Amino acid sequence: MNKNDNKDFVIETNRICYNRLGELYEDGLHDLRILIDTGSWQDFIDSLDGKKILNVGCGHGDVSKVLLDDGYQVTNTDLSDEMIRIVKKKCLKANNLVIGATELDKLEANDFDGVLAIHLIQHLNKDMLIDFLKQVHNLLADDGKFLLVFTNTCYEKDGYQPEGGPIEDNMIWWFKWKIEDVISLIVKSHLKPTSIRMQKYIDKDGGYMEPFVIICERD
Repeated sequence: MNKNDNKDFVIETNRICYNRLGELYEDGLHDLRILIDTGSWQDFIDSLDGKKILNVGCGHGDVSKVLLDDGYQVTNTDLSDEMIRIVKKKCLKANNLVIGATELDKLEANDFDGVLAIHLIQHLNKDMLIDFLKQVHNLLADDGKFLLVFTNTCYEKDGYQPEGGPIEDNMIWWFKWKIEDVISLIVKSHLKPTSIRMQKYIDKDGGYMEPFVIICERD
């Protein structure tokens, strides 16, 4: 593993990136709309046996706000203190914590009916993803469900690179995961995929997204 794949480097690169983006980050509602339009969101909601949800890498909390409005108990985590500062303003009733994806062992085990991670794992290297999935398994209640959404079409290459957004010289760390590799790691983490989709989606504004959507349960 070279320097650019070092865990601390990956974490700090992404933390700085999202702290700098701050109020300019606005992908949450777009990502949720894709899940709703393609039916994946309702499939996940229908699979839940309870109301306690963990949103890892919550961003601005747009998805969490929808859950709160529908009566769910929500815990938001993000490695960016700026994202959490913003999410606190719209998710007043949520538990909002500055915690990265590999620090979830700070939360109580077997405590969540659902865990969701929407466009998070592109920012994790292999060791970090293994750690994250293991912690998801430990956090889920016995009948809990896990919604994982990711894409590999945002950037042409892996690693440390310009973010491509509105701030000049803002850098991000990104990995182009293959679906088969992610599924293999999920299974090794004792999570069982119950639904796997690859959805090509073009919205009314011509925006293109090719998300993989996986719903899992504890094995």
